[in-house]
Amino acid sequence: MGIIIALCYGFTVLLGVAALAIQILLKRKNIDVIGGNIKGNTATVFFSLIVFLNLANFLEFFFWKFKPGVSMDVLYVVTVVFWLILGYYFIEFEREFAGEIRKAWVRPFFCLLILSSLFLEVSTETDLIDMSMHTYYNFYLLIQTPIWLYAVFCSIRYTIRIYAGAEKLNQVVIVIYDIVFLISWMADSLIAVHYRAGGNYLVAEDISSIFVWVILSSTNLYFVWKSCNASENSALKTETDLEKLRQRYNLSDREKRIAGLLVEGKSNLEIAGELDMSESAVKVHNHRLYKKLGAENRVQAVNLIREIQ
Repeated sequence: MGIIIALCYGFTVLLGVAALAIQILLKRKNIDVIGGNIKGNTATVFFSLIVFLNLANFLEFFFWKFKPGVSMDVLYVVTVVFWLILGYYFIEFEREFAGEIRKAWVRPFFCLLILSSLFLEVSTETDLIDMSMHTYYNFYLLIQTPIWLYAVFCSIRYTIRIYAGAEKLNQVVIVIYDIVFLISWMADSLIAVHYRAGGNYLVAEDISSIFVWVILSSTNLYFVWKSCNASENSALKTETDLEKLRQRYNLSDREKRIAGLLVEGKSNLEIAGELDMSESAVKVHNHRLYKKLGAENRVQAVNLIREIQ
């Protein structure tokens, strides 16, 4: 049974690495994709954290099963803390696809909870604070629960926004992420309650972890593959289309060029480089373009531009 679980973990790690490698290739080579957010830094960090935590879970199991004498204190601390960081980037990943603006208080809020979790884990592992496992899991749940409740709340709100104006590909993928993270949070909470009550190691913990990593890594791989599928990428508009757009919405030449680059999936930084502008100036032109198109965000603007015949 142990070997089978180890092989399953290894398979999920390979899936995650493949998805991350393709995502980085899209970014480095600036390959045209459906939706430019898949090439963003947030997507890179999100995919990287999934691979890192998948590997950490694999090492935890491997050392526990096959190298019982190896200390895993540092690995436990890193795993718990990085799960919270993944929660933050899960929200950021969906926020960008929804075209929402980041709230100023979110990052300090997460930093505070992550530092609290780090202090709890280090204090427990180094015996700096003498506490029972029952007390430890009380604090563990107290720190974890606000983050995951907020993540679920945000994911529902962002998913509704994404469904209002995003490509079908994004809609399907985002819902899968939502479901998997909800299941992961519920499973983690139930397992923590089990250990809090004095329970022993559960094989179900590894099975649920493998399930989460298989779905997340497979979804990542599907997402990047479909995003750069040439047959799907009919987003690019001809000069004639863009001229029709300019006349219909009374756009300036600069706004027309930006509209074409937005449809190509270019980020603000890439647009700034193409047009020899500052990134802040691109953002100003974007907002003017959205206003003329009657769009609330980038996703809706791109969809409107694509409809021009």
